[in-house]
Amino acid sequence: MGIDLARQECADAQQLIDHLEDELQRERDLKVAAEGVSAGLAAEVGQRQEEVRHLEGEVTRQRDEVRKLRADVDGLDDKLEAEVVKSRSLEKELSEVKDTLQKESDEHDNLRVVV
Repeated sequence: MGIDLARQECADAQQLIDHLEDELQRERDLKVAAEGVSAGLAAEVGQRQEEVRHLEGEVTRQRDEVRKLRADVDGLDDKLEAEVVKSRSLEKELSEVKDTLQKESDEHDNLRVVV
């Protein structure tokens, strides 16, 4: 009976060992799978970080372009304002010349009538 009990305990212990070895193998498999997922995620994070750096550079270039265009528009606005002032001055001068010509024409007509 003692031998049977020892054999039974040995069989139970072997069964427990087999169960624990199976569980250990599942844990190892899960660890390998988790490491694979982790490596994939790390690669994706690296790729996304590169995309972010690229997009940040693009945003910086676009902002620089906007600043340049705004400066161009400001310069053109200043030129347009100067042209408007110049045009108004020329309109005034033209009006004065027309008035002078009209007066001279009227004087000419009056002199002609007298002659």
